[in-house]
Amino acid sequence: MGLEETPQELKARWRREILARRRALSPEEVERRSAAVQEQVLRHPAFAQAKVLALYVGVKGEVQTDRLLRAALEAGRRVALPITLYEEGMLRFSEVWEPEQELRPAPFGLLEPAPEHQRPVAPEEFDWVLVPGVVFDRRGYRLGHGKGFYDRFLAQVRPDCVRAGLAYDFQVVEALPLEAHDVRLHLLFTESQVLEFL
Repeated sequence: MGLEETPQELKARWRREILARRRALSPEEVERRSAAVQEQVLRHPAFAQAKVLALYVGVKGEVQTDRLLRAALEAGRRVALPITLYEEGMLRFSEVWEPEQELRPAPFGLLEPAPEHQRPVAPEEFDWVLVPGVVFDRRGYRLGHGKGFYDRFLAQVRPDCVRAGLAYDFQVVEALPLEAHDVRLHLLFTESQVLEFL
C-alpha cells in the first residue's frame, strides 16, 4: 500500500492537474464554456441585486468575465478590477467605467487597469466579489495559486458581501484540505450548476 498524500501534496497535485486541463482548452472552448458559466451568473438574483462589484479579467484559460462586466456597467452598477500589490502581498481594486477600458499587462500574465485610469474602491464598499481559483470544492472552499492575495482581500470585505466563484465543471472536487485562513464562498457557478453555500 502506498503512502497517503499529505494535504499540501494533494493540493499541489490538484493544482498541476487542473491547470494542465485548463491550459489544454482551445480559445473557442474557453469562450463557449465561459459563456455558459456567465449565463448562470446573469440569471442569478444575487448578481442582479449587487450594486458595487469586484470582478476579474480571466487569463490563461480562466473563465472569462466579459459578459458580466458589460451587463453590470450597462445596468449602471459600479465595477472594479484588481491590481496586485506584489511587494505587500495585497490586492487593491480600481473602478472601471466602460467595457473597453484600457488594461495593461501585469506580472504573471494578468491584466490590470492602467495607472492613469485608476480609481480605488475600498473593500468595505463591495456587495459582490467574484473570486478566481484553480480548484473549488462542494463545500464552498477554493484553492488559488497559493499566494493568498484573495484570502487576505476577502478578510477585509463586509460579512454581507456575496463571495462567488466561477469554474469549469472539471475544476470542482468533493472536498479540499482546509487551512485557518481559507474563506468560504457563498456561490459557485459552473457550466452545468449553481452551488449555494449561503
